[in-house]
Amino acid sequence: MDITNYPDNLINDTSFGLKIMTDNYEPIYHKNDILLLSTNNKPKPSDIVLYINNSGKIFIRRLTNLGLEPIDDFGEIIPIKESRNYTPLGIVLKTVKLFDVEQYR
Repeated sequence: MDITNYPDNLINDTSFGLKIMTDNYEPIYHKNDILLLSTNNKPKPSDIVLYINNSGKIFIRRLTNLGLEPIDDFGEIIPIKESRNYTPLGIVLKTVKLFDVEQYR
């Protein structure tokens, strides 16, 4: 994916992209969306963050003062005291929606 025409601050802050391969995150993210993530800053409350737990399972959660909240109706809040078992991999900066004609065939 080419992001060279994006604003300089987004280009500089983007560390990696992640393609959503499931519809489990709807209505926030849809299958084939690409999340641009940054590893440059520590997550702060209200950030949507990609986490990995000690077992290697990946989560996309919103960081709040209560803990790691699901961004959809799937999953439960991970209390803040348990969040030390989750390592942030990146903060979502932007969602890129790509049109894929194959999903409509």
